[in-house]
Amino acid sequence: MNRQTAAFIMPACFKEFNENQKLIFIKSIESVLNQTDQDFKLIIIDDGSKNPDLTAFLKSLKTASDKIVVIKNRRNRGPGYARNCGICFASKNNLPFILYNDADDISQSNRLECVRKVFEKEKQVNVAYSTFKVIDENDDFVNSEKLSNSIKEILDGHKFNLVNGENSWLKIALEKNYTNLTSATAVRTNLAIKELFPNKRVSEDLHTWLRYGAHPGEFRFLNDTVTYYRIASGTESNSRAQNKNFYKKKADTDVDGFFKALKIFRHYNPNVNEKFINEIISKFFFKEAVSIYYGNDIKNAKKLIKKSLKTNPLEFFKNITGC
Repeated sequence: MNRQTAAFIMPACFKEFNENQKLIFIKSIESVLNQTDQDFKLIIIDDGSKNPDLTAFLKSLKTASDKIVVIKNRRNRGPGYARNCGICFASKNNLPFILYNDADDISQSNRLECVRKVFEKEKQVNVAYSTFKVIDENDDFVNSEKLSNSIKEILDGHKFNLVNGENSWLKIALEKNYTNLTSATAVRTNLAIKELFPNKRVSEDLHTWLRYGAHPGEFRFLNDTVTYYRIASGTESNSRAQNKNFYKKKADTDVDGFFKALKIFRHYNPNVNEKFINEIISKFFFKEAVSIYYGNDIKNAKKLIKKSLKTNPLEFFKNITGC
């Protein structure tokens, strides 16, 4: 394989594989196969599916195109674990950068072309991401008033207060909360293999972006391409629809990701001021509490508020007063 061959990583697991789901899956696959830049491998990870129709379909894909690699997990481990299988394949086969694409989302045809341009010309860039448009199961655009607050927050953040440049983890942790969509994110393989997705089924992507951003190198927002993010009618998102206690799990994962990113940051900045560290910890807890509060998890929001106050009372009151 050419060392410049990119890797698209696509986890796939369907409880049912009816004709509608198959059509959506085909559209996602075709959006990758129809890229203007054809130097890639599409790595599809069958995450423990027991559906014989899906198994037969994936087998037919391997026969139809030498660009497609299919990895089979014996049991369902979640999208993060599945992506890690694809990352390991990309690393072992010297595929230098990765584009994530979930099995129901669509990449614009120039996505790889735009990502490659940045990674080849700007060696300091580790992560490249773009904006997205929300579509439903019928490929119709979803009106903004029907979008969840978290999706609106990401999209608004692509218009104002972008995450770009060095130490992007701080902006993600202290200001943004939500930053980029997994299916609109690309990363250099040598970073992805160091910072695999956690074994979580909620907020595993934010956990990973925090750790990516704590390493030396830059995040870069791409203006020239877009992803189409699919949300079925009547659901906020797949993760929220399928997980009980979503916001508690989100808080636990986000806190773990923050402190792992902080450890990475301190490794590369051993002389960092301890007062600064306490301030950002307090600010992170406060910001996370606000996020959890808006998810109507008042109990866990209060716990995070107490942690913010205990860590640095002055910073806590700055956050309260906005001073």
